[in-house]
Amino acid sequence: MSNKRIESMTILDSENYIRFLQDPKTGFYVVFDGRFNSSFYARSYKAAERKFWYLVTLRDSQTLRILDNWILVKRSGQYIVLNPNGARNYFQTKSSAEKFMLLGFYKSKDQTRR
Repeated sequence: MSNKRIESMTILDSENYIRFLQDPKTGFYVVFDGRFNSSFYARSYKAAERKFWYLVTLRDSQTLRILDNWILVKRSGQYIVLNPNGARNYFQTKSSAEKFMLLGFYKSKDQTRR
């Protein structure tokens, strides 16, 4: 993606190196990570917004555990579980966050086996 193309897009939100953009030519939403020069395209605003906040949360956090697409991070004294659909759940203790993450992971695996 060229700099001119990025500059032609509308900025919807921005956090340090991560930009949430809309391409006026195609109507697609774009999440651009300038630090790693990577981008994510989506037709849906919701999908792009989830990806944007996912990247922002990861950038500002200490990653403690990754299980498939479930991620446990610590940020400002809170424990955050990021699940595969982009939702964030906040916890005060690491043990309650790990328990939630493991139950969610195994529940999703059990549903795919049926």
